[in-house]
Amino acid sequence: MAFKKKKRPSLSKDRKTVRMYRGREPTDSETAMRDYTTMMADLIVVDESNSFSEFRRGSRKYLTVVCSRTSEYGRLEKIADKIPQSDGVRKKHWNMKPIEIENVVKEIEKFTETELLITEEHRYIHYAELSDSKDKKDFYIAIMENAIENIIRMDPNKTMIIIMDNPPINVYDKLWNFGERLHAVYPNITWFETRPSSGTRILQVHDIITGAVADHVEHKPDKGGAYAKLKKYLRK
Repeated sequence: MAFKKKKRPSLSKDRKTVRMYRGREPTDSETAMRDYTTMMADLIVVDESNSFSEFRRGSRKYLTVVCSRTSEYGRLEKIADKIPQSDGVRKKHWNMKPIEIENVVKEIEKFTETELLITEEHRYIHYAELSDSKDKKDFYIAIMENAIENIIRMDPNKTMIIIMDNPPINVYDKLWNFGERLHAVYPNITWFETRPSSGTRILQVHDIITGAVADHVEHKPDKGGAYAKLKKYLRK
């Protein structure tokens, strides 16, 4: 019997997203039917601290990848309502006032330590050694893969959905390959996709968590006391 080869999308240099269902490209109907708020699964949200495209005054010294894991997708997403807007766009950690961050974190604190898990992985950025595009991609994808696999291994047998903020550099081919390898090891991963944070409420909430953790890694002031309140959710 001849086996049909798995369909693989054409990944061009202009590709802006990755969306996979059970390790493959989803059908239109599968995409249209997905509703994460009703799925019995753990959601893993992933973001990184900065673009690390060039070194300039005020640049972060580390690339910090932060992952949050919860089965309460709807509750975490709803916290986006507490994020103030500027010119019709929800603010991010970097341009929020301390009191604004504090108000958002108060809502996150309503999760118990078993309902929300946070992990982080960081690595010092040697900007001078990352002048080549390939070096940047390899650096980024290595820490991203480690961070995601670490939080998966905390409960590898549960059904999981992974949503990443769109990466700061074009590593979509590498992410697709990673998604295929992940599903081969953890077949209970259903959806694995990247999205723009500008239109994704759950990523907007996660940005507050990422910013707080990244500031702690960089030994920066704890804006709004966010890290002090969120560190109880951190797992090694």
